[in-house]
Amino acid sequence: MPPRSLSERSPVSVMRFDDSSTIGSTEMKSGDKSMAPLSKHIQFADENHVRDIPHLDEVPEEEIEATWYSAKEYSEIKQSYQSTIFMMESGEKIADDQTTRGLEYRTQEGAWARYENKRDAYNAVLDEQDRQWKVDQDDFEKLREIYLEHSTKCAQAAVVRALQDEKDIKDYIADLKKKSKKKKKKIIVVKKKKSK
Repeated sequence: MPPRSLSERSPVSVMRFDDSSTIGSTEMKSGDKSMAPLSKHIQFADENHVRDIPHLDEVPEEEIEATWYSAKEYSEIKQSYQSTIFMMESGEKIADDQTTRGLEYRTQEGAWARYENKRDAYNAVLDEQDRQWKVDQDDFEKLREIYLEHSTKCAQAAVVRALQDEKDIKDYIADLKKKSKKKKKKIIVVKKKKSK
């Protein structure tokens, strides 16, 4: 069956976080058990909004080069953070002009933690699925709950990192504002006497 035309399709679906999932305090601790998992729901818009996206073959080469990293650029990026990862793993002090943000899972310890999180989640789901199939049952809600038990801690850790990022950038902006105020020079206006 051919796809329905745009006019026959239902309105665009929009995924949003519920208001209850909003985290407004930077006081949250990573071990906070009261933090509920982020819940999502689907909401349908009243009307369709269509936006044309050109096929890659139609995009000019200059725009492609300006938009995506080349293999050489990507390789240079990976090489540039390798020394930072080495310093992180060896416990060396990281220079002020470097950051470790985003490299947490590039270290051996971080990569292992990520692997264990994924492994534990899918093993728990597969074990429950096997249990259900043995009794000829399909309880998708139970599978979801089991997966959430394992993925919630990762979501909570991501929220804690995001809140710390927010605090860091606010501190950085406040520091910039203080520095710019100090640099502003006082303008002295000298009035000339009118000659008679």
